[in-house]
Parts: sequence; structure tokens; C-alpha cells
Amino acid sequence: MYYLDGMSQNDIAVQMHMSRSNISRLLSKSIETGIVQISINDSRFIHLDVARRIAKKYNLQDVIIVNSRSEEDRTYRKIGEAVAEYLIEHVQNGMMLGITRGRINYHASQAIRNTRGIKVNTVQLMGCTVNTSPNSDSYILTENFARRLNGIGHVMPVPLMLKSKQLRDQLLREPLCQNVMEKYSSVDIALMDIHSLRVRLSSQFRESWLTEADSLQLSEVQAVATSCGHYFNNQGIPCNAGINDRLMAADLETLRSVPVRIGTAIGVNMLEPTLSILRSQLLTVLIVDEGLAFDLSSKI
Repeated sequence: MYYLDGMSQNDIAVQMHMSRSNISRLLSKSIETGIVQISINDSRFIHLDVARRIAKKYNLQDVIIVNSRSEEDRTYRKIGEAVAEYLIEHVQNGMMLGITRGRINYHASQAIRNTRGIKVNTVQLMGCTVNTSPNSDSYILTENFARRLNGIGHVMPVPLMLKSKQLRDQLLREPLCQNVMEKYSSVDIALMDIHSLRVRLSSQFRESWLTEADSLQLSEVQAVATSCGHYFNNQGIPCNAGINDRLMAADLETLRSVPVRIGTAIGVNMLEPTLSILRSQLLTVLIVDEGLAFDLSSKI
């Protein structure tokens, strides 16, 4: 009557000529003896267990799993919304937010709803990677987040990868770059990008800022992932490559000193690069879709 017909305990008591307390006791007894079994079929609980296992394995503060959508762009938007919600919950007035590149970070910048009216400054953690349609590049994103968070955006319109170490050293002496990089030690939260590394020698597939020689060198050191311009092998070990001397980005030691470092990724094809970045201990927070989360969990 209670579980199958949906009757209330009071109605059952009247029909059975028993007290309501007796009905309640019998219902409890039916669960204790196994006559009635209750299961909770809710993906949020499944996600919670998976998130806990991933967090424990990689020593993360938080793992957030977002339901995968049939359309990839919808999943990107949902992950971006989750990043925006996490930021709004954790940022405080006067904080500094560090920005890298990426499609997820773009959607996060669009989803920010600063109803608390807080003021947070932003800083560009890496040089630019594109000069067309730069909405997902670090330069524009730094400005977008600053606007949404009522803050000042500290930007440096320079390439991520320069032609030589000498040129990089010269730029580092320029006040425009110096003033931005000095802000890195004050970053409270960093939005880290996780990208698979396309190092095929064909210019059609190679990352636009990498030369053929760069691509060959990264292949030789078995780089599989990149974040904030730094390269890692499948064990999460930073790749010792000559191109590191030409990089305009926050160094790894500085990045690891940031209290909260949020990494995001989508799709089962991102398993290897995400594992690489997790093993590098570059992140404190991971936000992914459920497909990738279950694949990560299966590797534990």
C-alpha cells in the first residue's frame, strides 16, 4: 500500500484498523528484514563517488563532474558554467585571477554572473597563440573576466613562443611585460588550460606557434600535453626542451605556488593529456564531463 500504491501511513492505518505508529514500525521492519529494498538511482551520487576517488588519487581539493551532452558545444557551455559558478563561490574582493587560454575558459567568461558585486583583478598568465578570432585566447579572456568581475585586466600582447631566447630576454626587460609578470606572485586563483599536444610535422596539424623543428623536438621528448605553454610527457614530467627558453608565460614554480589552480577538460579523447597534467601536480581543482571522469576513474 505504501510503496506500490502510494498511500499515506494515515490512510493505511485507517484501512488496517491499526495505529499510525504501528504502520510506521512495520514499514521500518520491512526495510530491516529486506522485504523492501531501496536503491537511489541518481547520477549525482555516482559522480560524487567517482569525484572522491579522483580527488584522493591526485591530491585535489575539489573534483566537479558535469553531465555530458549529446552536442559537444553544449558540454563546453555546461563546463564553462560550472567553472563560473565555482569562481563566484570562491573569489573575494581584492583577489587576483590568473587566465590562460581555451574554449572552456571562454564559456566561463560568458557565464560569470557577478551578483555579489565583487571586484577581482585579472592577469594574463601566458602569451598569445592566435591573431585571428582570438575570443578564446589569453589576451581577450583576461579582459573579459576583468569586465565581468569589476576589476582591472593586466595584459601583455606578446606571442607565447618567441623566435629566440635573446628576444624573450629583451621583452622581459620591457616595463609592459615586467609589470604584468610581477603580478604572478599575487595570483590567488588560476584558470589552467589542458590541451592535447598536436606535434605532427605537417603544418596543417601542428600548433600554430610551433616550428617544424619545435614539433620534432617535442616528439623526441614524448610530450603529450600542454598547459600554460608548458609541455609534459605521459608521466606528468615537464619536458626539458629548448623551446622553454623562448616561452612568455608564468614558470612552473610560480604556477604551483598559486593556492587554487583549476584545470578543465572534455571528452574521452582528452584522457592521456588530462592524466599527464594530473600527474604533474599542477592542479588543485579539476572540472570535467562525466565521460572523461569515468575514464579517469578506471585508471585508478
